[in-house]
Amino acid sequence: MEQGRIAEQGTVLEVFGSPREEITKSFVRSIIQDEVPGSIQAIIRADGRGGRIEKLKFVGNTVNEPVIAEIARQEGIEVNILCASVQEMQDSVMCVFLVRLLGSETAISKTEALIDRMGVLRTEVQPA
Repeated sequence: MEQGRIAEQGTVLEVFGSPREEITKSFVRSIIQDEVPGSIQAIIRADGRGGRIEKLKFVGNTVNEPVIAEIARQEGIEVNILCASVQEMQDSVMCVFLVRLLGSETAISKTEALIDRMGVLRTEVQPA
């Protein structure tokens, strides 16, 4: 609700998994840790290896998919889990992983396509 009107509607998993309105996004961020902590960002900057940080949201049945294992099997990719959180909602679960992908641009792009095909919600995170 915002100023007496419904800001967003949907199932709990829809609203928490893919909020559309800014007020909903702000509310979800207050409950679910989905940002790279400053201390981890400092470590990433200091090591100078670059790569890409991705926020992966496993919602509903995707929590059963071996996505991290599949990423690790990709040629030319190194994956590092930076942090993770789990939320139970209604009769389902939502897991948020922040991962760092290291490799060539081609290898990272192929890995992102794999993640997308596996049905996991993926967002690139820009470090501060």
